Amino acid sequence: MTALHLASSNGHKEVVTILLDHDAELNAKNTNGSTALHWATCNITSQGMTALHLASSHGHKEVVTILLEHDADTNVKETKGETALHLSSRKGHKEVVTILLDHDADPNAKNTK
Repeated sequence: MTALHLASSNGHKEVVTILLDHDAELNAKNTNGSTALHWATCNITSQGMTALHLASSHGHKEVVTILLEHDADTNVKETKGETALHLSSRKGHKEVVTILLDHDADPNAKNTK
């Protein structure tokens, strides 16, 4: 796993930017063959949460923006049927909510509750 893998997965936008500005290889693969971007957008926790779910839940608007610029799916549901929009709405992260809606998040998506 590269420094870019670690920074992107932990919501460190400034570190991601610094690494990319210093020519960190966006397509570098970890031992499983995943790039930092692939890992960040496709890595799923045991609860079915993607990096977009996690960044949205924690209010990391810059990381959310980066993930969306690289085609992260705003409407993927985790195991409780919740999207990134559900999680950011619950936590009151209004800027993240706006970003997600601007990237076609479904405001009418329903969870399983």
